[in-house]
Amino acid sequence: MFTKKRKNARTQGRKNCSFVLPFFSSSVPRGFTLIEILVSLGIFIIAIGILGQIFSAVMRTQRVILTQQKLIEEARNILDTLVDEVRRGSIDYQAYGAASPSTSDILRLIGRDGTLMVTRSTDATACGFGGDVSCILVRRGNGSVGVMTSPAVYVTSLQFLIDPPRDPFTVDPGTLLYPTNIQPRVTIILTIDSGDPVFRGSMPLTVQTSVTTRTYQR
Repeated sequence: MFTKKRKNARTQGRKNCSFVLPFFSSSVPRGFTLIEILVSLGIFIIAIGILGQIFSAVMRTQRVILTQQKLIEEARNILDTLVDEVRRGSIDYQAYGAASPSTSDILRLIGRDGTLMVTRSTDATACGFGGDVSCILVRRGNGSVGVMTSPAVYVTSLQFLIDPPRDPFTVDPGTLLYPTNIQPRVTIILTIDSGDPVFRGSMPLTVQTSVTTRTYQR
């Protein structure tokens, strides 16, 4: 009788152990494996790389926009200054010779303070700032030289279309008539680019305007 009870107790103990042991083993915390750590680290590095590229692209786009705005502002200031000079003065036909070229890279005017010459220059000393430069110079008859552009701008091209090519206020000695009745007009064609070599060539800006002189000498 005693032996049978002892056997039943052992059997009941085994049954209890079969339910208790899995419970304790499942509650033990398990760490990350090496493969899981490497995968997580790879995903993190990829995410950081993508975010870095996005940030770099945003910063570059912002810089391009600011550079374009600067170019537009500079082009407006240059044209306003040239238009004002043409309106207040007159074309210096004598400086051009017998007949001025229809297209010229030099604008010669006679202003209130004497003669005036506007031209493009790539001379770093004359422009007043070093490096690969191209600026617009204003040379006056009194010997003074002024720079019309800033280092933020690279002047690619500057052309002046002069119409008419002959002085309409001077009588032709052969015919004793004025060569034309057209009021002198200058068309300004300006192409500028960024002064920063990094962006130069990627955002050229060409502007054009026509202005008529207000001086009438007949």
